[in-house]
Amino acid sequence: MYINKIEKFLVEATLLDHTNNDAIDISKYINSIAVKKNYISESFPLFVINLMTTQIVRDKMRDNEISINLKVSKYTDSNAETTEDSAEQPVIDEVIIDTTIRIYEKEYNTSSQKIEDDNENEDNETTSLQIIPYVLVGIPDELVLKNAQVINEVYENAKMNDIMVNVLSSVEKTEIFIDSSDNNDREKSLVIPSLNVIPAIRYMQDTYGIYNSSLGIFFDLNKTYLYKIFNKNREYRNTFETIVVPANDIAEDQKFMTPLFDEENNVRLYLKIVPDFITNATVNYDTLGETTVFNSYDFDFDPIKRVYTNEEALNKKVRYYWNKNQNKLFEETFIDESIQIAEGTGISLSNVDPNYFSVDTLYTISTQNEYINGKYALIENSFMIFTSDYIHYNSLVHLKLTKIK
Repeated sequence: MYINKIEKFLVEATLLDHTNNDAIDISKYINSIAVKKNYISESFPLFVINLMTTQIVRDKMRDNEISINLKVSKYTDSNAETTEDSAEQPVIDEVIIDTTIRIYEKEYNTSSQKIEDDNENEDNETTSLQIIPYVLVGIPDELVLKNAQVINEVYENAKMNDIMVNVLSSVEKTEIFIDSSDNNDREKSLVIPSLNVIPAIRYMQDTYGIYNSSLGIFFDLNKTYLYKIFNKNREYRNTFETIVVPANDIAEDQKFMTPLFDEENNVRLYLKIVPDFITNATVNYDTLGETTVFNSYDFDFDPIKRVYTNEEALNKKVRYYWNKNQNKLFEETFIDESIQIAEGTGISLSNVDPNYFSVDTLYTISTQNEYINGKYALIENSFMIFTSDYIHYNSLVHLKLTKIK
């Protein structure tokens, strides 16, 4: 049974000044936290922290080596009119972010000016609180440290699935999600040179072959993902079902744009209109090249030809593809993926935990248009947690989905 619930958030943040060995509670200064998870081109979530702060704290962040301890908790909002003056504190359901952000980009210049109020006492901090904007950009330090570990291993007579588990388990102590490898052969001798974790995984894909299509690896806060980006046969943990309701079927009490949840955290969303569906954007993969002169060989040095014929065109064209990576699995790569068209959509939700949506969630869209109906892959999860009272935060989650053909 699906039910509606509104989730809100509390933010706690501590500025760690490594230069002066000092720490300051900056929770009251945070205006918003934006997080971008791009599951195709990136391997870490990117945090953008927007603050409205004092000149003293701004200078401290700007001039010193710093990091931020960040904790975000969620609670179910049973009273939509909860305010800063509410006597009753919300009951926390779950901590969704608890990490240390390593800062690698700061906003060094600002045109804003500090405002003083001569009527306030020097001891009253409200005088100079939220008055100077400042932006910090970084990624979770724990994820950087995981990838910083060096992998240098030799495996004999081993299956690729076992090798992947062994490599990731050496750096990841929490949950791991791995799409099963398309390489079912036993590798008689697989050598990983001295590389960090992410380059090591990509080296295995290029040299030995993990998947017969593009690979993704993503270190998230609560899980590490190693996956086949366009996987039609993945075993999913949860579902996110988007249903476009025909106008003549709309009930008066039907809620739209508000997600519904069941006991297993499966999500359902009803929409009145079909979300914007974008085409004409080619997804480029660095797995196959295209040439008019064929030049590819198998492991026995016999020529291999992979041909794509455009049968639908008036003037039939034949393209010849060559394999950049020279491993047997990529010689079996589906040609249609090398010319995959990004046909997809963006869906926005508010006041919901962004952690409901991940790589191992099944995304489906149901409409009266058969062309749009089907399974979708999550390629980006961007969300913002923001506030107007610096205590109770709302969320805005934007999912970018692309259709799995």
